[in-house]
Amino acid sequence: GIVDIPYVVLEPTHNKQDFADAKEYRHLLKAMGEHLFQYWKDTGIESQGVDKFWESFGYAPGMRWDLPASDDPKFIRKRAMQLLSEVQCEKCLKWRTIPFSVKNIGKDFPPDWTCSMNTDPARNNCNSPPRFTSVSWINDRTEVVAMVP
Repeated sequence: GIVDIPYVVLEPTHNKQDFADAKEYRHLLKAMGEHLFQYWKDTGIESQGVDKFWESFGYAPGMRWDLPASDDPKFIRKRAMQLLSEVQCEKCLKWRTIPFSVKNIGKDFPPDWTCSMNTDPARNNCNSPPRFTSVSWINDRTEVVAMVP
């Protein structure tokens, strides 16, 4: 994911080696750590362990990141299923999520892609509204839900 931090909150010091308000930076790191831990609990990574999680995607045991991931088709498919393919329509400029398909694994979509090329019938024309994803977070002890494209 992406975290957009306002410049005012994390203003770099004069030599850009630290942040002017280190307290805010520490608070951000703590909050991000809490969110990451909750994500691990929600997705089951915590219960199976990090090593087993990555091994289930075809990565080498012991988190050996210097070794390439397995090229076994079952692992390639599993990794591809976790990533959404987003393509922008050349005509209306809306971003569309392409439904998972084995034939789309490793595929480069043409630069002149249009909504009419989408296999999702609910989103295969420019008049269709964009699909938004619900994202929630805790803000001052209140749960905030936002719809993002």
